[in-house]
Amino acid sequence: MNLTTRRLSTAVSASAVALALFTAGPAFAGEPGTDGTPAPPPAASAPSDTPSADAPSEAPAKDTTTPGPVTAPVAATGTTCLVFNNGLDAASAATGGQIMCDEIRGQGVALSSAGTPSANAYRVHFDRLGSKLIVRVTYEAPLGTVRRSRRITVSGVEEVPVAAPRLARAIVQDEALDASQRVDNLVSEETRKYEKKPGEFLWGVGIVGVSAPTENRWMSPGLEFMGYYETPQYGFGVSLRASFGSNGDSLQTASGGLGGRYFLSQGDTSLFVGGGLAISYAQVSAVNAESDLEGSGLGAFAEGGVEMMRLHSSRMILGLRADAPFYSVKDNGYDYEGAPTKQHPRWVMPVSISATYAW
Repeated sequence: MNLTTRRLSTAVSASAVALALFTAGPAFAGEPGTDGTPAPPPAASAPSDTPSADAPSEAPAKDTTTPGPVTAPVAATGTTCLVFNNGLDAASAATGGQIMCDEIRGQGVALSSAGTPSANAYRVHFDRLGSKLIVRVTYEAPLGTVRRSRRITVSGVEEVPVAAPRLARAIVQDEALDASQRVDNLVSEETRKYEKKPGEFLWGVGIVGVSAPTENRWMSPGLEFMGYYETPQYGFGVSLRASFGSNGDSLQTASGGLGGRYFLSQGDTSLFVGGGLAISYAQVSAVNAESDLEGSGLGAFAEGGVEMMRLHSSRMILGLRADAPFYSVKDNGYDYEGAPTKQHPRWVMPVSISATYAW
């Protein structure tokens, strides 16, 4: 029984193997197909750039180059001279700047060559303003921080050689630009004629009539000479006056004064008021008096009037003036026996009117 069973198992296994080989046919490489021809070989796979997950990873390549020496940044030191041009032609600016930088170097400043990194700088600026040229020099320490600045205005670039030594000394020595003025280094801006406000000087001559109301003396004739400088609003000047008395009751005066006037308008005809100080002399004579009263000294005066034809080169002035002396007139005479007379001192205030022609 056992022998029969083993033979039957062997036969079944052989049948199963044969059936499997028949079903597979040409699927196996190198095995004949159904038509009896061998199967073609499998195609070779193309190489792939992508590494296989199972392939070992390659180590990164090592950099075998030798690094060079590292250069440290150059520290900015020294002082340089820079030129900036705003309005000059290139040649004039270059020449003027070179003159200016040479003068700065002449003051003992060691300037670095152009293009060298510098910590400090003198900057020379040329700025055109109409027909004028403004030359400005600044000192920066460090760059961008202005420590000193000097400026001068010249009539043109031709005056730069005259102004450059003064600018260089002023900026380097830190002194005022005016400190270096001499008779041979002034520029046109420093010698120009300054504009003045309008005014004119007038000479005048006129007649006066002098009275002393407290002494009952009236209209002693006299003359006046004056010289005044006048502006549209003010006048300042001197005047000389003298009056001459006749025999009998009379009044004689003389004065020289310095004063001013204020004009109430700027038209062709204007009222004015004024005043001043004067040195004067006064003498009062009387027919029945044994001697005259006289005195001299300092005094003040006040005046008013009208000035006409102010818009012309000549004008007419009518005035009223009162003199207040700081002294009294007194008797300085003697009687027939040689004794001083006994008249009491009196204070006399002369009042005068005048008509003056001025030109």
